[in-house]
Amino acid sequence: MQQAMSRAVDEVVEVCAAEDIDADIVKGGALEVAYTPAQLARLREYVEAEHAYGETDQVLLGAAEATARISVAGTLGGSWTPHGARIQPAKLARGLARVVESLGVTIHEGTAVRRSCPPRTGTRPGR
Repeated sequence: MQQAMSRAVDEVVEVCAAEDIDADIVKGGALEVAYTPAQLARLREYVEAEHAYGETDQVLLGAAEATARISVAGTLGGSWTPHGARIQPAKLARGLARVVESLGVTIHEGTAVRRSCPPRTGTRPGR
């Protein structure tokens, strides 16, 4: 599942490029910083768990490596993955709306919800 989510980041970037959607995307990865021993222990456990599931792109950083990426007072370490991007969600939504409308899709904004049903598990649609 993590690998599918990682691929989804690239897919959003690719779709925006292909459809000329300017959503202020910057793919620079995702960095987490630990500045307490407990945070560092949790990051270590997290990275080890990711590796156990085959996600080897998540790396544990020492204090110097983490500080070289971002200066946070008292940094003890961190973790980093290349599978992260910054995006402006409103620009993405407007750009995607423009694209699907150009394909003939009608977007119904402001539609009132008149009824909400609880989710049903194990039933087929229409039953």
